[in-house]
Amino acid sequence: MSLQMVQALAAKAISMFVKQDAVIINLDRNEQIPVQFNPAEYSLAEGADYENIPRQNSDSPVINFKGGKQPNLKMSLYFNSYEPSSTVIDLSEEKDVSEQVEKLAKLRQIDGTVHRPPLVAFVWGSLKFIGFVKSVTATYTMFAKSGKPLRAKVDVEFIGVPNEDGSRRSPFESPDRTKIRILSEDESLWSIARKEYGDESKWRYIANANGIMDPLDIPVGTVLKVPAI
Repeated sequence: MSLQMVQALAAKAISMFVKQDAVIINLDRNEQIPVQFNPAEYSLAEGADYENIPRQNSDSPVINFKGGKQPNLKMSLYFNSYEPSSTVIDLSEEKDVSEQVEKLAKLRQIDGTVHRPPLVAFVWGSLKFIGFVKSVTATYTMFAKSGKPLRAKVDVEFIGVPNEDGSRRSPFESPDRTKIRILSEDESLWSIARKEYGDESKWRYIANANGIMDPLDIPVGTVLKVPAI
């Protein structure tokens, strides 16, 4: 069997193992916060700042470009702990959905080890948005008799982080040029090695740097170090 056929089979196997669900990742702690339901939609906004400079003896000002705005990602996420059944329903036994909401809300709090809120990534398919959680607004829509919330709609807003050069692509590179990549559902160690090194066969450098034993069993959203070679 040729190398190309082996790689094709490996890529197909990876696509069968990876998850399709959206995930929020605390990049500072390399922790994943699963999203119970994928968002029905999201809005991604990018823009620029301009200023009007008056011109003498003219009704038309000079439009001056000041710079780009930070990208902004908004979405609504839904959480549910109520599971109906054919038996008598005892809602008191259902899990308090506010526990899931609290995990999101904590991403707005300052982490004492880094003296700022944690850097996060929202990963879903080809979308890999890196930044901070700007706001979390929860609306609880179903309760047990005790008042325990069982369902919630959570509006989440993220604000992106640009590079030093002003761009927001690949914002993390250490002095030794080690890069950070977040594995998406259409990627594998082979494809990352091809993109970063120009050679698929060098995927083992990435595997070794991340302690990966099985390249076919890497969850989507995994934060990967891509070492310089």
